[in-house]
Amino acid sequence: MKNHHLLFAVMLSASLVALTLFFTVLLKKSADSAESQVSNQIELFREEIVRAIVAKDTFTLRRFAESFRRMSAVQVNFSFSGTPESHHASCEIGSEIPIVHMGVDLGKFHLCRNDSLLFALVLSDPLFQAASLVVLILFSFSTVFPIMIYRRKTNKILSLLRDPANPVGKNKLDDIQLRILAIVEENLHTKVAIEKQSALAALAAQVSHDIRSPLSALNMLIGSLDSLAEEKRLLVRNSVQRINDIANNLLDQSRKNSLLPDRSTHPKNPSNQESIQTCICLLAPIIDMIVSEKRIQVRGTNQVQIEADLSEGYGLFADVNVTQLKSVLSNLINNSIEAFCERGSRIEIFLKNMPSGPTITVRDDGSGIPSEILGQLGQRGVTFGKQHSQSGSGIGLYHAKKMILAFGGKFEILSTEGVGTIVNLSFPPAQPPVWHVAALKIKPDLPVVALDDDQSIHNLWRDRFDVHPGFESKHRLINFTSEIQFQAEFLEAQLYLIDYELLGQTKTGLDLIEKMNIADRAVLVTSRYEEKHIIERCQKLGVKMIPKNMASLVPIQINKQKRHFDGILLDDDRLVHMAWEIGVKCHGKTLLTFESSDQLMEDLSEIAEETTFYIDSNLGQQTKGEDVARGLFERGFKNLYLATGYDPLDFAHVTWIKGIVGKDAPF
Repeated sequence: MKNHHLLFAVMLSASLVALTLFFTVLLKKSADSAESQVSNQIELFREEIVRAIVAKDTFTLRRFAESFRRMSAVQVNFSFSGTPESHHASCEIGSEIPIVHMGVDLGKFHLCRNDSLLFALVLSDPLFQAASLVVLILFSFSTVFPIMIYRRKTNKILSLLRDPANPVGKNKLDDIQLRILAIVEENLHTKVAIEKQSALAALAAQVSHDIRSPLSALNMLIGSLDSLAEEKRLLVRNSVQRINDIANNLLDQSRKNSLLPDRSTHPKNPSNQESIQTCICLLAPIIDMIVSEKRIQVRGTNQVQIEADLSEGYGLFADVNVTQLKSVLSNLINNSIEAFCERGSRIEIFLKNMPSGPTITVRDDGSGIPSEILGQLGQRGVTFGKQHSQSGSGIGLYHAKKMILAFGGKFEILSTEGVGTIVNLSFPPAQPPVWHVAALKIKPDLPVVALDDDQSIHNLWRDRFDVHPGFESKHRLINFTSEIQFQAEFLEAQLYLIDYELLGQTKTGLDLIEKMNIADRAVLVTSRYEEKHIIERCQKLGVKMIPKNMASLVPIQINKQKRHFDGILLDDDRLVHMAWEIGVKCHGKTLLTFESSDQLMEDLSEIAEETTFYIDSNLGQQTKGEDVARGLFERGFKNLYLATGYDPLDFAHVTWIKGIVGKDAPF
């Protein structure tokens, strides 16, 4: 059957190609025939045409041209000798017939093809009509014949299936009917799911709408909370922002799902994953905010203690959706609180940089989870340990796992009965944004200025700097609590730590940084580091930021003042040391000596890069001085000499040294 169908398709294609070629040949033949007829007529009436030309009788010439056109599919125009030929420019010229009398060129007849007349002539040709009829018959046959074959085969199969004497056919027919019923039932379930999802979406949209009014009132009140401490202001602002994020998320989800069935039952299918907007976020402040929120919720009870260890988490970023991650962490902590409310629990949250990337660990000392249930957790509807709670639907863990996987991370639950449960959330490492401060690098002999309206921040900075020997915070750390004082007593410093929001004052921290022209030495310390307009202005000014709740974690590096020497000698011979030390005393120079490269490396960080080094080539224990010199060169030390008795030509390949000196002191 398939071969017959293919055969008729090939025949039809070949017929169409042949018909096209035939049409082209007829078109060319008709054009040539028409031009030949006109040429013969011009020769037949040449004498009359010549007399009309000599007499300038344009009327007669136009009559000749019109009669030639009527008898053929060719347009004919005449032009006198020496006149322009623009009158025939709109048609395709077939040929030109000159009119010459007694050796004088009188003019030309221009024969132009009239395509519409030629097409009509070809279409009316009996041969072409016959060929077209054949192709039409082949087309009809090639279409109807396969349908007839298919119908014949189908009727034969149906007759076999309906035959009561054929049990196999009856079973097949029953199977087809069952499949049709299954498809109908599935469509009905899909319709019900769509209606249910639409109802939930409408409810989510209504809840989102109803939240807006109290949110607007709360946002208005935030601006008048000057009397609250910084910590409480931050908590209120973050809580309101989170409610706003939840409302936005509800509205967004309602729009996505209002006309679509819930596809989240297939989380492993990438084509069914919802599009999630993510950004590069600092993880530690997110954890700190959620932990603060949960502590307030359990405040006044002795049943639950919530602790967060973020000491190893500063500078860890991940590409996540902040609202969804907050929801995941909140649900995980709620699980521990609700599951172990009777016996009490200690919940600990850690943030560490593991080989797999930044990892958040939520650990409790509850009763644990049985192994037969542990493997099922994270599936929709599976829950455990919430016998005394009304929220045990299993959606929380399912949503948490789904979100972490959507971020490209890993979700892991470990539990031992009688010991407790650990949940690990791992994320792919992300490149920090440009505003991030990896560490505060300061010199011990220059002042640092801090501007903040909260005295607790000044105390925090003083405590941070006090632990670093060499930096006297009592004399080097200068504190200001107002913009007026900061501007009036402005002094040059190596670093300015400035708050953004100075309550009750006219200028922000960024305004002062721009006005005082200190962007290259300033760091904005603010709890509003995630706000878009602040990030954009920091990028414009070239200012970096530290989240205020991370001020206690940002690393501080005190760059010690480097020592300067007239020379440093590295030689394993003690007698050489004694000889050089005598030489430098006579010339009033300073010299630092080392017997091994290990000793040198211990003190290298305190030595200025411009110092001159004199290194023996043979340092013993198979250590070559030229190799040590190469390491110093790569660290930024350029004034390097070999102090050796060997021939300088032996070191022509050592391009990282300036020269060769002998064993005598060059002072």
